[in-house]
Amino acid sequence: MPAPDTFARAQDPSPGSYLGPLMQVNAGPFSDANDLAVKPRALHVSVAGNIKYTISGVTVTEAYEIGWHPIRPDRIFVTGTTATLTAWW
Repeated sequence: MPAPDTFARAQDPSPGSYLGPLMQVNAGPFSDANDLAVKPRALHVSVAGNIKYTISGVTVTEAYEIGWHPIRPDRIFVTGTTATLTAWW
């Protein structure tokens, strides 16, 4: 089951809205079998490497550099992920 998207309809820039500041973080543990509890707004990579994730039912593995990435995965896999990252919403 996909992670709930708590920001799908947000319109205002207040904290907790889609346009507001990122205020909560999930540093893992991520799972090969389960979707994230909350769909993130962005990923922050602190050590470059591959990230294997599922988004809209498609699983991909891509290389990511250090920095912020505006991807919104449903699941981040442990197996196949070599980057160190946090998921923010």
